[in-house]
Amino acid sequence: MWLEAIVTKEELAEVMREVLPARIDLRDQAGGDDLSAERWIELQAATDVTLVPDEGLRVTCPAELRWSLAGLTSPTVKVERLSAVLRPRMVERNRAQLLEFQLQIEEASFAGLPSLIDATITNAINLALAGKPLAWNLSDTLTRTLGIGPAVQPLDALKIDVQWGKQRIGADVVAWVVSFKLHIARGT
Repeated sequence: MWLEAIVTKEELAEVMREVLPARIDLRDQAGGDDLSAERWIELQAATDVTLVPDEGLRVTCPAELRWSLAGLTSPTVKVERLSAVLRPRMVERNRAQLLEFQLQIEEASFAGLPSLIDATITNAINLALAGKPLAWNLSDTLTRTLGIGPAVQPLDALKIDVQWGKQRIGADVVAWVVSFKLHIARGT
């Protein structure tokens, strides 16, 4: 059995209007970064949202960046134009199906900095973002056991287990498909 969700470009643009502005913590909390340092990027309201076939959702927006080093507070740097892609992918981890979203900056134009520096800073941001995917555990959300009740004996429950997930990204829609296996639990 399959369940398919189709989300249009317009629906994704509406979600981005609700999500942004948003600040993303860029500190490596597991890897020993000084957690008192300020290291974040704040994406402002999107100026453009498009679907890139087989890639993900491209968002263009202004942004602000703060990247403190060695305990020294740095000024907030304005990003005049930032282009980022939110890449969804279906992955299996620890026998669970996850819909994972990874943000990657494609291009950023920092106010008052030469383009060579723009690329260096963008690479550092992407390294920090690589360890921060957003994940939705589809197995936890969708795997269920539903009691049948005493009306039908000896059946106790319908078990619904997530088997796998796939996705398709087009120019106008994203489609996610989840496969389920059904089992009947029988009483004694």
